[in-house]
Amino acid sequence: MVGRVGAPGAVRPVALAAVLAAVLAVLLGITAGPAVAIAHGSRVAHPERTVPWVVAIYQGPAGADAWPEDLVCSGTALDARTVLTAAHCAEQLGEDALSVGFGAATLAHQQRVAVSAIDMHPDYDPWMVSDDVAVLRTAQPMAIAAFPKLPTARQATRARAASTRFTIYGWGDVDRTGVLTGHLNGARLTTRTHRAREIWGSDFNARRQLAAGALRPRARAYPGACAGDSGGPLVMTSRGAPVVVGITSYGQDRCGARSPTIFTAVGHYREWVLATARAQAAAESAGTPAVQAEPEAVTRIPADPDLVAGLP
Repeated sequence: MVGRVGAPGAVRPVALAAVLAAVLAVLLGITAGPAVAIAHGSRVAHPERTVPWVVAIYQGPAGADAWPEDLVCSGTALDARTVLTAAHCAEQLGEDALSVGFGAATLAHQQRVAVSAIDMHPDYDPWMVSDDVAVLRTAQPMAIAAFPKLPTARQATRARAASTRFTIYGWGDVDRTGVLTGHLNGARLTTRTHRAREIWGSDFNARRQLAAGALRPRARAYPGACAGDSGGPLVMTSRGAPVVVGITSYGQDRCGARSPTIFTAVGHYREWVLATARAQAAAESAGTPAVQAEPEAVTRIPADPDLVAGLP
């Protein structure tokens, strides 16, 4: 999900089908539609070692017939079996239709594992792109050495401060000729809540969403996400450790426009994410379908003393 379109004063989100159509248009060499990349970002060096937990999500099986061009979204591995992404990435797609890629510097060389369970937040609204969060469980463990943390209550508050700095990551990457290159990109952003309210008004929910961008006047550039980066992480650091505070959700229809990217605020959904991951694991052990975690639990965020102690 990367764009919002509509008549003036009535902006509305672009559906997932429109995003997939845009991706296919790029792959076929059609120039209309948004690019599929983090706009005005830079390539991440050795992502399989520096940020191995930034994974790719594909439409299609995890077998030999899978191709980099099947990329749907990005995501964050929270442990060897759990992937955090946007609900709109999994919308209308069952677990049999998705796989997760990891462990390499390029999409073409990634290992892939099938998805065995998908849970979207029960309040997810595809029209307003609200509560845009989903948890995937992989069929086999991913060989990833390190993982980021979810934010504590204090870190979730810090993520909304005007001076907070983030890094956005995403696998969506197209050069100027529209050829998929398959590398992980990143960009440094800062909080842009006021600008988000100017553009989207009440559609932007500052309690459940974050807004981040980075205006570069000399380059006439505004770094941010575009299609294929959806579901990927917005990260800040605490005591040198990565903390996933946002999930890439949407932005302006024209990538790189002078507007921030909108993220699902992970802190607001921390307890739902943890409860859902536990339910998926328990259901797998019992051989039964997972039961959706109740959304009322999302605001109860326990403190993490190890991380809180290192905050300024």
